[in-house]
Amino acid sequence: MKDHDAVNTNPKLMKHLRNLWERRKEWALGFRRFTVNRGHNTNNYCEASIQIFKDIVLQRCKAFNMCALADFMLKTFEIYHRKRLLHFANSRSRKMTLDSQKFFEKSKNITEVIQVDEKIFKVQSEQTLEYYVVDSLQNK
Repeated sequence: MKDHDAVNTNPKLMKHLRNLWERRKEWALGFRRFTVNRGHNTNNYCEASIQIFKDIVLQRCKAFNMCALADFMLKTFEIYHRKRLLHFANSRSRKMTLDSQKFFEKSKNITEVIQVDEKIFKVQSEQTLEYYVVDSLQNK
């Protein structure tokens, strides 16, 4: 690429290509093979949003003419998003609540807990007869 005349005569293009090369782990698919992308091989949020809009909202329908599409976008789609945003804002769970629910689900099978003193507990393992000592007030 450095030998190409267009690159050599245009310093801004050369700078742009160098910047792209430094960020190759973000855009080159070979470097992104361990990235969870759910089938969207892009890090472009707008492109993914338009794809979702076309697939889900318009349901791959080509029956919209320009007037119907404008009407849909200005009225129906706005109402849809308003409802979705209000639902998200009003029924949103806090992260601490979600984490504590996960903890309670994992710990509901614990049957034997022995309190040693005010802050120390012994908890039996689920698989073996071993006991684990838990300091409930330990700061990390």
